Amino acid sequence: MLSSQYDLKFTEVYTNSNTNDISNAIADIYAKKQVDVLVGVGVLASKIIANQSTFPIPSIATVQLINEDSRNLPLPNTVSGISNFTYINSPFNIVEGINVLKEICRCTKLAVLINSNLSTIVLSEKDIYYDADTEVEWIDLEADLSSTISKIPNDVEGVLCALSFDQLFIRSNRGAF
Repeated sequence: MLSSQYDLKFTEVYTNSNTNDISNAIADIYAKKQVDVLVGVGVLASKIIANQSTFPIPSIATVQLINEDSRNLPLPNTVSGISNFTYINSPFNIVEGINVLKEICRCTKLAVLINSNLSTIVLSEKDIYYDADTEVEWIDLEADLSSTISKIPNDVEGVLCALSFDQLFIRSNRGAF
């Protein structure tokens, strides 16, 4: 939209969903302040950005899966109220996914297949609220599908996959990062 008025340059930092690499890249970007905007694309990058205590440059978390009550972020479709930070609520809602799957398969015990980084840094049972009559088994994805499937208990009636991709986009008028 504004590309005719500005010479926009984007730099992408790929981290292979490695939380240490994401954290280090964000820290480096904040320390150098050589870019105008930091945009976290992906669940992990968004969560790590949202967990920062200060935002030295404008920062956008593009995937917020849950209401960040711990950060006192407001409800959907409002601003964060935090200087230099905004976020986009994800259209992918893990609780809605659980409820829809439960309704489709008429089951009470479900499994959620999840990247281990996602389960430790983004989602945990204390963050996810679902009906008391629903039992959810959280299963970390393994490198091969058969190992993951073997971890699903026999009494599970439905399986939901919660996957992640992560990338940082940096907008800069000063050159590449």
